[in-house]
Amino acid sequence: CCSKLICNGCYYANKIRDICPFCRFSNTRSTNEDLKKRKMERILANDPVAILNQGKEHEMKGDFIKAVKNYKKAIELGDLGGPGLGSV
Repeated sequence: CCSKLICNGCYYANKIRDICPFCRFSNTRSTNEDLKKRKMERILANDPVAILNQGKEHEMKGDFIKAVKNYKKAIELGDLGGPGLGSV
C-alpha cells in the first residue's frame, strides 16, 4: 500500500492485524481498484520500492524487458536491495 520496507516478522504481524503500520491502510477492506490506485500513486511519486515491485510483477508475467527497466529505474532512485526484498 505505501511501499515501506519491513522485516518478515512485522510483515506477518501486519497481515494478522490487517493494517499498515505506516499509512493505516487496510488491504482486506479495500477493492482491487483501491489497491491499484494506491500502487500507481506510489509509482508516479517515483517510489523506488513501488517501482521494484512493479518490475517483479512484469517478471512474473514473463515481460522481462519491462521488468529490467523497472529494476534499473528503482536502482537509479536509490533502491539497492534488489528484487529479493519484501514490502507492505
